[in-house]
Amino acid sequence: MKKWCGLIWLAGYLAGVLIIRFWFGPRSEMNWFTYEMVHNGILFFVPLGVFLVVVGLFKRRFLPYALLILSANWLIFADPIIRIPMPPSRKEDLRVVSYNVAHGWIDIAGVRKVLAESSPDIVCLQESAVDPKEIESSTRVLARRLGYKYFVQESFNGILSRYPLRLEHVIDVPTKWGKKTFPEVVISTPEGDVRVISVHLEPSWIAGWPPDLSEWKPTLSKVVVDRRSQAEMVLARVRLSKEPVIVAGDFNGPPYTEVPTRFRQEMTDSFAAVGGGCGMSLLPKLPYQRIDFAFVKGLKPESAVVIDSNASDHRPAQFDFNFPSVAK
Repeated sequence: MKKWCGLIWLAGYLAGVLIIRFWFGPRSEMNWFTYEMVHNGILFFVPLGVFLVVVGLFKRRFLPYALLILSANWLIFADPIIRIPMPPSRKEDLRVVSYNVAHGWIDIAGVRKVLAESSPDIVCLQESAVDPKEIESSTRVLARRLGYKYFVQESFNGILSRYPLRLEHVIDVPTKWGKKTFPEVVISTPEGDVRVISVHLEPSWIAGWPPDLSEWKPTLSKVVVDRRSQAEMVLARVRLSKEPVIVAGDFNGPPYTEVPTRFRQEMTDSFAAVGGGCGMSLLPKLPYQRIDFAFVKGLKPESAVVIDSNASDHRPAQFDFNFPSVAK
């Protein structure tokens, strides 16, 4: 009987994990309930898995089940991609780093250090200032200290570049958090022009439950509607581009959710194509989700890795690209 109890316990737990991952995940932008289950459900299941392993250490007969549960959490939620070590980048590679720097609240010196060591040609920044009045000056200081001659900043999203750039468009997206804009620039690299968009989609949490619990069919929350709209507005700009395009930033959702899936229908998920390691960028000390992406069209991804750094509440994601004419 004890054996059957353990198996039933294991089956029930795994069923819950699989339902959240494979049923709620692809539908996470349908309504507030599926959105909440995907983005907050994992915060319940992963700690519970760890707790069950600890219990299993004292109740030895439960230990195999507990270890299997923790492994299932990792495999199902984390979307790990284990690959051989990446070759060093070549001098003709175009290196891009996407980094949510948490307004510089945590460790701005650490942010500068990790960017200096990575030495990217292009940096897509999110949450790059604390006060809207200080946005331009904050970005200018960061650019100057890192040696970037060219930069743009729109709301809290910025782009630094070693090569000349021009601001082509400002994507003014709907949001419940005041004003949010995504800069769209064309950068003149030695190999040709590249269009770059730095994005920070709506956060994957909802401030308060919508007052629709008594409705037959829950209405879409504003966060969910805005998140979808932001994605479609960015993709509309991608379709208009004559240059290769990189859309990089904080997508506030793991790969299996609706918005990243929507981008993969029209662009290449660079980390999924050539990533090294598991790619999880949230949180820095105990990362559990891959939410920082670089989607590309017209360029060949060569390598992708998440840099180990505690300078922000995200780890920076680093990508190397080549123009098709110089790709291996």
